[in-house]
Amino acid sequence: MKFHAPLERIPFKWNHSRFCLWPLKRRAGLRFCLWPLKRRAGLSHCSTYVENALALVLALLLVSPLPAQAQQETASSVIEAFHETLLSVMKEAQSLGVKGRYARLESPVTEAFHFPLMIKVAAGRFWKRANPGQRDRLLAAFTAMSIGNYAVKFDGYSGQRFVTLGERPGPRKTLLVATQIVSPGDDPVDLTYVMKNIENRWRIGDVLFENISELAVRRSEYRRVLKQDGIDGLIKILEAKNRLLVGN
Repeated sequence: MKFHAPLERIPFKWNHSRFCLWPLKRRAGLRFCLWPLKRRAGLSHCSTYVENALALVLALLLVSPLPAQAQQETASSVIEAFHETLLSVMKEAQSLGVKGRYARLESPVTEAFHFPLMIKVAAGRFWKRANPGQRDRLLAAFTAMSIGNYAVKFDGYSGQRFVTLGERPGPRKTLLVATQIVSPGDDPVDLTYVMKNIENRWRIGDVLFENISELAVRRSEYRRVLKQDGIDGLIKILEAKNRLLVGN
């Protein structure tokens, strides 16, 4: 499987014990696709730019202040509810089909993730230059593509389960929820959710796989498109990606 274009991350297949998350990384029978980064010593290697982008992502997550009082809903409960939805969709994946999975996941994914903040961070200074119409279209395309990715990735079930390991304080007043994906006969795989308390609700602002930030990598790959084709160019690519994923 080869990935040349920065936004090409398909095909994504669950296919029993092989869990495909982003396009890179194999481990213990699990096909883990991380992002199209350089390989070094058999592990995914994050460029200096992506490392710098991660620091910037964490700084930009401060744009929304924490509320004075914590809400009753915990960060872990948000992730556990999201995982329960994923499992239910996986168990009915074949009968639902990709469009059915998209429809079932649309509301839970949108509620769990804070896509307005994520695309603002990913687009960087180009977000500030965009007019309101461009921002609305970019947010819609980014949201649809993100939901589509989950609809395509979680396309089957063979005994997988999610385990929540706990919470710990993260950088820049974030909260990190550590979880694992456990597949029968394979080693557990770590996923960490970066949570922000926004408007008195815990929302996902980023996902870390082996300490590599999905949002930082998206910022890195979107930056190349934005510099060349601007906001409209990125919108077209994301819309095309979503049509390719689920036909929307």
